[in-house]
Amino acid sequence: MNNESKTSINIKEIPLDQRVSFRLQRIGTLLTTQAVSLLKQADGLTLNQWRLLSFLSERNCGSAHEAGRLGHIDKATMSRAAAQLLDRGLITSETSEKDRRAAVLRLTSEGREVVEAVAPMMISRQAELIGALSDAERKKLFRILDKLETAISKSEQGAT
Repeated sequence: MNNESKTSINIKEIPLDQRVSFRLQRIGTLLTTQAVSLLKQADGLTLNQWRLLSFLSERNCGSAHEAGRLGHIDKATMSRAAAQLLDRGLITSETSEKDRRAAVLRLTSEGREVVEAVAPMMISRQAELIGALSDAERKKLFRILDKLETAISKSEQGAT
């Protein structure tokens, strides 16, 4: 953002429903609430458990820390999700050969079955969301989201 646009914006002139953080938070809450409800019905998974299962399904193996970093989810939250999935027998954990302090997680056959059972429902949900947009709108949305993430990252780097 250039200096001219910084000084010309008066927060009192921007209606709440047109503030980026307010709208993204509201949409995020709606998406989370919907996903939690679907996952509970499907297999009793939490959203973070599903995120970890999806991450492992795409990559074959990884750590809770990597999955958390990708989604900006704190390490403790993802570690809890991993522990719960271990208890259910949906993933395995072994010590990393590269870093003895790290655990490498993998889906078990039961974990793969859960992913295969739940994924179609979650993919259908994504298709419904994306289907509300034209191809041009979808491309523009993701360009805008990329720009917002970049702007946030730059402002965080400047604050540290």
